[in-house]
Amino acid sequence: MSGFDWRILFVGQLKQLVKLTKSPVPIVVKDNLQAEVTKLFHLGTRDSTAERFQILRKLVLTAADHPSPAPNPEYDSKWNSATWSPAPRNEAAQALSWLTHFGEDNEALAAIQKLAHDPVPSVRFLLACELWRVCEHMPNAMWKILDELADKEENGVVLQGITASLWNLIRRDKVRSLALIQKLLKRVEEETDDEEKARTALICMVVDYAVWHADQWATETIGHWQRNPVECSASLSTAGHRLIEHIKPQHSGAQLELARSLLLNHLDAVAHGLSNLRKNDANIPQEKLQKKLRLLYGVIDDSVLRIYFAADIDPNLRQRKEHPLSDEQRVKFFHDALPVLEKILSFGKQPEVGILLAPTAHHFMELLNGVLRYEPRLSLRMAAEVVSCSKRFNYNLDSMAMRETVKLVESILADHRESVQEEASIKNLLELLDAFVEAGWPEALNLVWRLDEIYR
Repeated sequence: MSGFDWRILFVGQLKQLVKLTKSPVPIVVKDNLQAEVTKLFHLGTRDSTAERFQILRKLVLTAADHPSPAPNPEYDSKWNSATWSPAPRNEAAQALSWLTHFGEDNEALAAIQKLAHDPVPSVRFLLACELWRVCEHMPNAMWKILDELADKEENGVVLQGITASLWNLIRRDKVRSLALIQKLLKRVEEETDDEEKARTALICMVVDYAVWHADQWATETIGHWQRNPVECSASLSTAGHRLIEHIKPQHSGAQLELARSLLLNHLDAVAHGLSNLRKNDANIPQEKLQKKLRLLYGVIDDSVLRIYFAADIDPNLRQRKEHPLSDEQRVKFFHDALPVLEKILSFGKQPEVGILLAPTAHHFMELLNGVLRYEPRLSLRMAAEVVSCSKRFNYNLDSMAMRETVKLVESILADHRESVQEEASIKNLLELLDAFVEAGWPEALNLVWRLDEIYR
């Protein structure tokens, strides 16, 4: 049957189904089997003997045995992007697992097992993404299929599909999910500076196991990446981005402390890696060197950026939130994140090898302006250090940087004069403004002349 003939059959069957349905919310006729099965499930049908379900079930099983899409060895061997046609087996691969929500279905399971070895990678990928649904009524069969795919699958995109199922399985079976993560990570263990989505997902899962479950294997795996920051720059980068996601106002207690501890160690490893790369003792080719530098520095930049957004500083963004942070929540989160910010500054202050680029510095200054009213001395000291670290990367030449600095200093002069009268704060204030005076900003010079207001 040709693809055109299949579509005629498909639409015809669905029209028949719409006529049969008694639901107040009719099933829309679509060219998508998974959408129809999904609708059927959410409409509340639980009776696998119902005529409406049997029509769809027969349609899905027929599609699973259809010759389209036809294998194309040359094309299939180069399939490295999750794209697919609306061919019958591709449609069935997405819908089959949904059928098992209605109870054990050996015929559907047989079709799933067959498509797990389909010669067309898009079919295997789509099936793998939905396999987790089989866990509800046939868990052992599902784990067996996943284990076989993890052992034998060679296509990286299909392995990515397995990780899509894993995200949904971890909360259902932590032990078996971890075993599968370990197996898959070995399959994709080759370190590469290019993005590899299956490996990226697995690294994020490793971090989650370390943070949420204090898993020893996961913690040791992260430790291996931390001890080899240059060689494992991609893994270290991905793990760092995931770790900073755990530093948020909604998290507290032991899990926050563990995530923060891991991130602080991570930032030490990043700093060590960046220092070695800037020295380039290993004589790494320039293009590869720059890629590794970007990967590692991205952890620093992302840490500052995410803390800034998590602190809910921008009033315009805050208005769009259903539950914006209160002042109490914001200051608590700032103190929770403070060790991370101090760690970043400690590396930025290192002579010759320290890095704090202008975009990162700017988000840092925005954050400090947002918490100035809670911690004026601390904010001033950190602002002076941010500008000092980023000055060699020309942050003090930026008009946006000048605006943030003017905002901070004017707030201090207007509202916090009594808090910054000691010698250390005056020194920080002068150092902060001097960086912009050196760059020729008249606004900075005007603020210097106003510093006598502190003593009035």
